Amino acid sequence: MRFKGRMELEDGVRQPELIPFISLVLLLLLFVIFSLIFQSGPGTRIKLPKSTAGALGIPENLEILIASDSSVYFDGNALSPAGLESVFKEAAARKQAILIKANKGVALNKVSRVWDKARECGIKQINILTD
Repeated sequence: MRFKGRMELEDGVRQPELIPFISLVLLLLLFVIFSLIFQSGPGTRIKLPKSTAGALGIPENLEILIASDSSVYFDGNALSPAGLESVFKEAAARKQAILIKANKGVALNKVSRVWDKARECGIKQINILTD
């Protein structure tokens, strides 16, 4: 049994192959769909100017670490509640933000106590680092 590779019409004109044409149309359609999906949001793009004075005026976050045994660390040193309060008061005077990094197993009670102490000392912005 022998199959013909391409069919020819009676007058000798070949029939066009549709499979490659359909594949090409589908690829173009996918390209258009993905380009619309990954298009940036509405609005005008602008480039912001760079300034060295602006970067100096923004203080860094003050990082407070809470270990799995509920001990509180700042700058690699363990802090007592009084030491934590003095660190928070200095940060409030410099208008720094606080970043709390707590271990996964730490009780929420300990994190909320550190948070409340920061609010009492006048810290306006407190963040918690999550994964």
